[in-house]
Amino acid sequence: VFLGDLFDDLSTYQGDSEKCMEILSGIEAEYKYAVRGNHDVGGGAEWVYPGLIASAGFILLENDSAELPCGINLIGAADSTYFTADIDRFVTDGFDILLSHEPDPVAGTPGVELQLSGHSHGGQVHIPFVMDRILPDGAKKYYRGAYEKPDGGIIYVNRGFGMSLVPMRLFSRPELTVIDIKGE
Repeated sequence: VFLGDLFDDLSTYQGDSEKCMEILSGIEAEYKYAVRGNHDVGGGAEWVYPGLIASAGFILLENDSAELPCGINLIGAADSTYFTADIDRFVTDGFDILLSHEPDPVAGTPGVELQLSGHSHGGQVHIPFVMDRILPDGAKKYYRGAYEKPDGGIIYVNRGFGMSLVPMRLFSRPELTVIDIKGE
């Protein structure tokens, strides 16, 4: 799954977008799903992101769901910075995985066994004992790692690879997460 923010600001992006797409396209997986992050809406990205992500073989879920043959129901929330996540109607009695770029606005969704989010960069810049982590709205409570929900589900917030606002990361290493889900 890709949890959004392909570019920080598409209107000022100076990197090699073809290389980015080559990397995403090169991910070999039977199923590839994505949600949109806040930076995939602003800066002109709202017009190109759906096509870019589709060309890399991903299916974009925005307030939508997809049932996988193994019985897992993927729910994709619309980006909470610009839109309203309207996802409650997609929760099933089965195993539900919620994909949401921002973790906090949808963290209370009952019945979701696993929520996967990003957005915070893990508190991209943090100097222990000197300054608190810089956390964006939508990721103040859940900002890195695994959290247990009151209903027994898990929220996992990935630190991601990129940077936003300042071109550095300090005490928040980039992260690619692999989660194995095993049936009972």
